[in-house]
Amino acid sequence: MPNPQMILLGLIGLSYLLILGVLITGILQLVQKNSASLKVMHRWAVIPTIFFWILVHIVAILLTKMVLVTFLLFLALAFAGALSGWLVKPGARRIMHMIFGVMTFLLFTLFIFRFLLVAA
Repeated sequence: MPNPQMILLGLIGLSYLLILGVLITGILQLVQKNSASLKVMHRWAVIPTIFFWILVHIVAILLTKMVLVTFLLFLALAFAGALSGWLVKPGARRIMHMIFGVMTFLLFTLFIFRFLLVAA
């Protein structure tokens, strides 16, 4: 039987790489505005990132019962980032979308360090 904390750490690592990929492709999209391949990579990386994030938090809530607040903050930031990509006027759309993306990345980094410090 595998150790549940090792499974969680593997999911955290995979989620961190996915969210980093979303952030990097988003930044590159700002630099190269007409790159269709970057747009496709960014859109297809967002869905598994959110899925793994939710999976990581469900497992972490079951193991530690301490991360419900960061889970709710993540959901709020993820939906705000997605909605700002669709609903905000074009001038502010990229800026709002990027701000929410960076905030989500920083929240995930905080979650990782908090979880690792609690586990240590």
